[in-house]
Amino acid sequence: MREIFDLNPGWRFHRGDIALRNHGGIHAGRYDAAEWMKAGNQGVAKPDYPDESWEPVDLPHDFVIDGRFTPEANLTHGSLPTGVGWYRKTFELPESDRGRRLWLAFDGVYRDAQVWVNGHLAGRHLSGYTSFGYDISDVCHFGGLNTIAVRADAREYELWSYEGGGIYRDVQLIKTHATRLAENRTHVQVEPFSGQQPEAVNLGLSSRIVNDTGELCSVRVSYQVMSQEPGVCASSDQGVTVEAWGEAESGAELVVLDPHLWSVDNPYLYTLVTTVRRDGAVIDQTETPFGIRSVRFDAETGFYLNDQPLKLKGVCNHQDHAGVGVAVPRSLDTWRVQQVKKMGANAIRTSHNPPSPAMLDACDRLGVLVLDEHRQVGTSTEHLEQLESLVRRDRNHPCIFAWSLGNEEMNVQHTEVGVRQLRRMQAICHRLDPTRPVTYAMNCKWLDNAEVHHQHGFHLDVYGTNYVCREHCNVDGGMYDDFHQRYPDWPLLATETGGSASYRGVYRPGDAHPNLSFEGSAWWTNPDRRGLVSAYGETCTPWGYSVEQTWIDCHDRPFVAGTFLWTGFDYRGETYPTKYPAVITGYGLMDLCGFPKDAFHYYRVHWNDEPAIHLFPHWNWAGLEGETIDVRCYANCDTVELLLNGESLGRQPMPPRRHVAWQVPYQPGKLEAIGYDASGSAVVSKTTETTGPAVSLRLTPERTEPLADGNDVVTVSVAATDVAGRFVATADDAIAFEVEGPATLLGVGNGNPCSHEPDRASSRHLYQGLCQLLIRTEHTAGDIRIHATSPGLEPAVVTLHSRPAPDHRWIGPAAHRDQAAQPTVDTGTPIDNAL
Repeated sequence: MREIFDLNPGWRFHRGDIALRNHGGIHAGRYDAAEWMKAGNQGVAKPDYPDESWEPVDLPHDFVIDGRFTPEANLTHGSLPTGVGWYRKTFELPESDRGRRLWLAFDGVYRDAQVWVNGHLAGRHLSGYTSFGYDISDVCHFGGLNTIAVRADAREYELWSYEGGGIYRDVQLIKTHATRLAENRTHVQVEPFSGQQPEAVNLGLSSRIVNDTGELCSVRVSYQVMSQEPGVCASSDQGVTVEAWGEAESGAELVVLDPHLWSVDNPYLYTLVTTVRRDGAVIDQTETPFGIRSVRFDAETGFYLNDQPLKLKGVCNHQDHAGVGVAVPRSLDTWRVQQVKKMGANAIRTSHNPPSPAMLDACDRLGVLVLDEHRQVGTSTEHLEQLESLVRRDRNHPCIFAWSLGNEEMNVQHTEVGVRQLRRMQAICHRLDPTRPVTYAMNCKWLDNAEVHHQHGFHLDVYGTNYVCREHCNVDGGMYDDFHQRYPDWPLLATETGGSASYRGVYRPGDAHPNLSFEGSAWWTNPDRRGLVSAYGETCTPWGYSVEQTWIDCHDRPFVAGTFLWTGFDYRGETYPTKYPAVITGYGLMDLCGFPKDAFHYYRVHWNDEPAIHLFPHWNWAGLEGETIDVRCYANCDTVELLLNGESLGRQPMPPRRHVAWQVPYQPGKLEAIGYDASGSAVVSKTTETTGPAVSLRLTPERTEPLADGNDVVTVSVAATDVAGRFVATADDAIAFEVEGPATLLGVGNGNPCSHEPDRASSRHLYQGLCQLLIRTEHTAGDIRIHATSPGLEPAVVTLHSRPAPDHRWIGPAAHRDQAAQPTVDTGTPIDNAL
């Protein structure tokens, strides 16, 4: 039977390159520099290679994040030096594994990964974003030690933002029978259906059987569709003959009656159990989660999920987080998707590369649609293999509603060469997955690019557009209108929009870093705050729009299927419009820790149906008594009234999808905004108060009962409070941390775009009153106590209770596997409301 082992724990890491020569060997000292070139002589990948001085690490791991910020490093990539890193892992295989097939699976290595096992080259993989794997059965030692060595070269760039370096996603060892199901070749194709609740849905099932024996093999392949109740909804069984050392296809057509449909509100998942039997005995079995749903685009009325219109409210995300860089653990991926959903978003664009499988799993479970993006346009063998790998790996995920062929390829997207490449790539997607449409994210003069495509008789299933450039239209959103008038039969999706920047908690020049300089091409909607990336969201790229206008442009046009805001989270690098010492962008609706900015709350208010309101800024302005403060409010009600210390400052009508503002002379006290409906009844309110100085700390974990599986990561928010327990938004104290019990402090962060503090550390300054800890469990269950201390402040302690993880499997002394554990889904309030 198939066994899957977690290989994340127990690696050794060396930063810097190593000469590729053998360690010992029969010709040591004779041929020297050339000896490593012989088969099996890669000494770094031998069990006896001396790695005692190497750093012990658990995966996922980003080695670039441990560097020191420097203005000499590439600012676009976060001002951190890149380089080469080596990884080693030694483990045991029992004698009983002899004759089985062993598949070494990498979810992602950045980049140019060279993998050796026991001195033998397993393979080389250039892409930093596609998953890959190797059959290592023929070079393994059974009944003894085995060593994997991986060289990752992160010096080349694939994006124009921070990309990290190393084995930054999960690694698994998969043991199977010699006759088995091929990896990523089981496919559940939900045939198109109409209606919001069909009586029956047809499924097309397929898989590939691999026979790595020297004999003809006859097997039976059965398919069972399992519901959550549980129960078998449909099944099939058939015989398949596979040639010696060959492969064969298996398939079936099944019908599911009265299906539960997957949707963003009810993400119902089925499971396909595929079983291979030989002579009546089970020799392989896999489980494939999938969902039943339909997707389509209409050129006039937009996107439909299960025949119901749904405006796509999306964000673009990079894989990058405070404390860990691009090495985002599975449970942290889930937490990040939860924050996106709390904002009211129903979709994520994976910008600009294939995502981690963990992120897609989270979107399947939580009900978030995904635009799955290939990294680069091209029709070389390398490009097309990457595209096929992406589609085959991800096509069973119900969250994926479309494939994107790439992003902003400005040298080719407007040319005949580009048309030929896009045409071929779209055809490959159609062949591998005929159920999903294909798009591509077009920037610059995308309206003119569309004419080039039209002249060559080609159009994408859905035309993807990045930004609405002012220089190409006279009115807000005018390019959308021009496009729809010219090509009324082409569906339109705003694949990237916004382009405004903001720093959390920055409202006046004194709140920002004093040494920031700016690109000359940036522009500010408020000239009074020119040169300040304020939390009001007034700083835009020349091609960007405010958070308000961006949503209005989409909302007011039914033919625009949806919008994907740039971006959901801040990320390292691409700091425009600021220069060094800034090392993090300000484009995010949340900062690098996932703490919401005011722009986040604009969308939380307007992307949800329940009455909601957001009031800003904070009301701590000591020394500015009598000076005017720009007070703003987002609300989805009819009118809003502002009160200061109980005295009304006036009631204003709420412009649809915009904000109201008051210029308020500062005096300490209580500021309150009250929202009223059309009848004049108060339906929602929000207050902010002047606080005293910070006197104590508060720790708020997102969960208190993580799994003791060595992989589960809990985010813990750290806040400063005054004597009344109120959050002090201006605190910037340095906080030290200590963790007791079966867990480690994985990383720290505070979201400050200009902070050069290390991410892997036991201390951090608060930024605008907040910072974040990432706590990773170990393999032993028990109480985990987290301490936070700071001179002059009352310390804080919080206790987590890690639970035993089910289905532990071991391979050698250091490795451990939990196949089923998932963190508890939290759909609570955003962090600033919880404070």
